[in-house]
Amino acid sequence: MLRVLVVDDEPGIRAALEAILHQGGHKVVQAENGRRAQEVLSTESFDLVITDLQMPEMDGLALIKWINAHKPAPIFLLTAFTQILETQKAYELGVNEFFSKPFSFSMITEAIQKLQGGAPELSAEEIDALYCRIPIEDFVSSTGIQISVYIKLGEKKYVRVAHKGDEIPDERVDAYKAKGLAYLYAKKEDFSRLVGFNLHLSEHVKKSSKISNEKKLAFLRYTAELVLESTVVNGIQSRAFHQAVDCLNTCLSVISESDNVFGMLEILNGHSDWLYAHSLGVSVYSVMIGRKMGFSGQSTLFKLAMSGLFHDIGQKELEKEILTKGRVFQSIDERRQMESHAARSREILRELQEISDDIVQIVYEHHEDCTGRGYPRQVPSEKIHPLAKVVAIADRFCYLALVSPHSAGCDATEAVRQMVVHHSGEVDRNAFNALKSLCAPGGSPT
Repeated sequence: MLRVLVVDDEPGIRAALEAILHQGGHKVVQAENGRRAQEVLSTESFDLVITDLQMPEMDGLALIKWINAHKPAPIFLLTAFTQILETQKAYELGVNEFFSKPFSFSMITEAIQKLQGGAPELSAEEIDALYCRIPIEDFVSSTGIQISVYIKLGEKKYVRVAHKGDEIPDERVDAYKAKGLAYLYAKKEDFSRLVGFNLHLSEHVKKSSKISNEKKLAFLRYTAELVLESTVVNGIQSRAFHQAVDCLNTCLSVISESDNVFGMLEILNGHSDWLYAHSLGVSVYSVMIGRKMGFSGQSTLFKLAMSGLFHDIGQKELEKEILTKGRVFQSIDERRQMESHAARSREILRELQEISDDIVQIVYEHHEDCTGRGYPRQVPSEKIHPLAKVVAIADRFCYLALVSPHSAGCDATEAVRQMVVHHSGEVDRNAFNALKSLCAPGGSPT
């Protein structure tokens, strides 16, 4: 049994905490603010203090400092999205656990169990594997956030600061960005549901994985390095590029939980030195173009990242000699084989239950064009998936701008110029204009 001091200026919160703690057999004393808590602590000792941050007379931070100096004890803190900076300060002061309102019985009891040494400790790597990083502005929504939001305070500490459905004021986000807070975090299982990736993050699936976490992490580190080494194009806006890279890394972090999808990435990487880099580039630039066109939903950006990543998965079955030949040098039979990769990509992705129908369609149609003379079906523009048009632009851009057997590479302005000359009537005008607006002559994402 613990003696617990509960400090909050809201009687309902104090009563709820007392009820939870009583169920665990603990004795509770209440204080309505930090000043009253200081008075109680001056005459009594406690095994645990649970306190709010915002209170009259003495706030939570001042109380924590006083406790550390005069009556050291473990501290749990009640916090919220509006108090992220204060929460970070509290962590630096040594607060043990954090809870966002509304809290639950299990949250409190599990934290107490951990405090008493009864809960297993996960490694920092194991904890990091549970979350994915997302730019802070992506959580802004007039209808409230769609998943719970966390901040990372330390190597092994993630704290939930907002629940699904909470509203995050734009001015609060702007204030945090001004203070240097660029990212928030979400649990991978929540994010996968949000974006429609059928991850099945059950304990059974995790335990049955045949690919070690070490191997996955090593591959993700390699991929992150490859993106920065092989997909940078001079003349592209730096901020837009790095935001898209973040989106791709989040996508990779989530999909790597699936052995099937991860296996496809390995195959793509192992087929040719340049094919995986090209696929990563198309993923990054698809997200960049989509963002510039106004697509901001996590689900849409995830589809663009995934579609770009797997748009050429069917090419893994083609001979390398065919892949390295430019289109003008291919025989009729070689060109037919090359064009078959769109249909084969669709077949491969259909076999992966984790991949949504939208992504399959985008990949299948990314070689269709607005003249109706693309492949594999020669459909008119209005029948092409809107996001396939975005991936098509990114694919053509990367084909010209990135180093490969087909190209020595070039800067963004030159790649766009060549697209105007050779493809302007074939590609979607809005997507092409978005790409043009991302070009910044003389600039570089590096």
